[in-house]
Amino acid sequence: MNSEELKRKAKILPYIDASTCRIPCKGEQRRDRGGEIIPVYKPKGMTSFEVVRIVRHELKQRWNTGRREKVGHAGTLDPLAEGLLILLTGSKTKTMNEFLKLDKEYHATFRLGVTSKSYDLETEVVEQTCNIHFSQQRLIETLKKFTGRIEQVPPEHSATWVGGKRAYHLARRGIGFELRPKTITISEMKLVSFEPPFLEIVIVCSSGTYVRSLARDIGEELGCGAVLTELVRTRIGTYEIENAIKLDELRTFMGQMKFSEHDSGSIHLFSFGVV
Repeated sequence: MNSEELKRKAKILPYIDASTCRIPCKGEQRRDRGGEIIPVYKPKGMTSFEVVRIVRHELKQRWNTGRREKVGHAGTLDPLAEGLLILLTGSKTKTMNEFLKLDKEYHATFRLGVTSKSYDLETEVVEQTCNIHFSQQRLIETLKKFTGRIEQVPPEHSATWVGGKRAYHLARRGIGFELRPKTITISEMKLVSFEPPFLEIVIVCSSGTYVRSLARDIGEELGCGAVLTELVRTRIGTYEIENAIKLDELRTFMGQMKFSEHDSGSIHLFSFGVV
């Protein structure tokens, strides 16, 4: 990637300082040399940890220290979901809990008239015999019922801990268990479109919200069942998907970085030669 391409990318990603490739939060001015915050676009079909592993490997190659570099993500995305994933490196990993407190925005697509054990397309979809032709008013009224502070039961096929084990491990082995409801906040739920059987909505919610569970609960409220078919995370706090770097771009960025030598526990992004 040449200087002109980097300048063009910096215009697309306005929160990148083109002279240092620093990727700060909106409004942040002071450069912190103890780590980086990198908004990445996670593609569908890849786990959040796989994205972390790619970045960690790239860092290890650039540092050539042979040691494991400190990289984490601030809020997982399911493998079937895509969109904004915030990566933290070095000492910035200590701020992870602060990111987990931020609200999140999703664009979700539900398919009405079907159910599945995982509430999405991970497990077998079962057709339901029911009416799925609802008025716009009925749908809007239903969405309102799930706005505000609500109690939500996580999916059995989730990373929730049950007796020291992940719930999805138990569910896949056919072991029965019960999950307790958790209090979450849905700040906004807006109807985007409805072309039976597909319902598209935008959701603004607190951390800990399972959109798959919303699909289940909304489907039950409508009396027809529903599963999540598409999910894109578009925002975390003030970080937006438009500023996320795709993995192929990230590899190119990191391939041209010049690192400082004094702190191999974090990445300090110096000049690419862009003036």
